Amino acid sequence: MDHKVRHAKNMYIRCTSTSSSKAKGSYYTYRLVETERIDGKVKQRTVLNLGRHFNVAKDDWKALTGRISQILESQDSLLAIELNVELEQMAQNYAARIISSCSSHTTHSSLSAHYSINPDEMKLIRPRRVGVEHLALHAITQLGLDQKLKALGFNQPQMAAALGNIVARMAYPTSELATHHWLQQISGLGELINYHYDEMPLERLYRISDQLWKHKDALEKHLYQQERNLLLRPAVI
Repeated sequence: MDHKVRHAKNMYIRCTSTSSSKAKGSYYTYRLVETERIDGKVKQRTVLNLGRHFNVAKDDWKALTGRISQILESQDSLLAIELNVELEQMAQNYAARIISSCSSHTTHSSLSAHYSINPDEMKLIRPRRVGVEHLALHAITQLGLDQKLKALGFNQPQMAAALGNIVARMAYPTSELATHHWLQQISGLGELINYHYDEMPLERLYRISDQLWKHKDALEKHLYQQERNLLLRPAVI
């Protein structure tokens, strides 16, 4: 039997410049990368894509990645790297996403090989509400509103922003700024539709509001017809 010699792992954030013809220039994307030396060879793997809107100061990257590693390895809280409230929340969020992505794919065994997780030491983090959101999504599906948005040309990020805007008005009617906070800090809508609202910039909500208003007549006509179809179905005797 072959025995591979493994050495300590190191996690860091990698910034990559990407060219885009649509953006007429280049932009930066960020990834959480882990390196491990196995039998003298350095292996690298992307643990998590952080997207284009990762805006943590570079001086804080080392502390943030160190804290993420601590959370994944269930290290004693007395030895926890001290971060401000915002960075600690980000570390908890990223760690939760890593665990979630690994447990929902075939890499679950890979996670076990990299991190020892004790169920007795697991803590509830980022509790979210989903009751109103679940009912709202059911109503949206019944009315075919999601399919109508797709027919109008909304892509996946735009769909998520539109659904977030619509559901927020049903559950927590207020401004785009408050909706942005609600989606990122309170609601569990992102978990229901498999979208990370933590990465959505506030500007996208403003833009999607403009798009929804642009298609106002088509959406109202669609909803009116769907409501008639649902409410005026001939009774079966």
